[in-house]
Amino acid sequence: RPMVLHIYVPDADATFQEALRHGASPLYEPVDRIWSDRDGGVKDPSGNVWAIATRRDGGGYLPAGRRTITPYVSLEDAAGFLSFVETVFDGQREYLGRNDTGGVLYARVRIGDSVLEMGDVAPGAAPMPGSLNVWTPDSDECYRRAIAAGAASLYAPTDKPYGDREAGVRDPWGNCWFIATRRA
Repeated sequence: RPMVLHIYVPDADATFQEALRHGASPLYEPVDRIWSDRDGGVKDPSGNVWAIATRRDGGGYLPAGRRTITPYVSLEDAAGFLSFVETVFDGQREYLGRNDTGGVLYARVRIGDSVLEMGDVAPGAAPMPGSLNVWTPDSDECYRRAIAAGAASLYAPTDKPYGDREAGVRDPWGNCWFIATRRA
């Protein structure tokens, strides 16, 4: 299932061109943003959308506290999804930017040591939910919270032969979550 991924690289322009040479389709040319990024967008041959960015504020190409690749979900009612993530996964909202009509232009939530980005789907575009693996201290409790918050069960918490206790849910926005606690 294709996803949207936000990747920070040392040179967004060079990486954008390299992606095109390897079969990606351009979505938008690299441009300087007001939030100190320079980014361009491509769709790879598998249908994944990549926002290729370089930080321009002099602190290195990657914003402080961030990882190189961050999943991004484009959904109907991203504000409701943000609330779901805060409730179920103890997400800590880092940023919420609204558009002129009050919708979510861009939001960022921290779950443990990772960040998830989101926004309302653009007019005329299809939503792009994701498949996400999340590590929690207690997969059973997290699974219960997800179901109580409206998620549908894919499978109940189960001890896996590779040492994890894992459950699967599909949230009301179509994202699949694989909720795991390491047991071994």
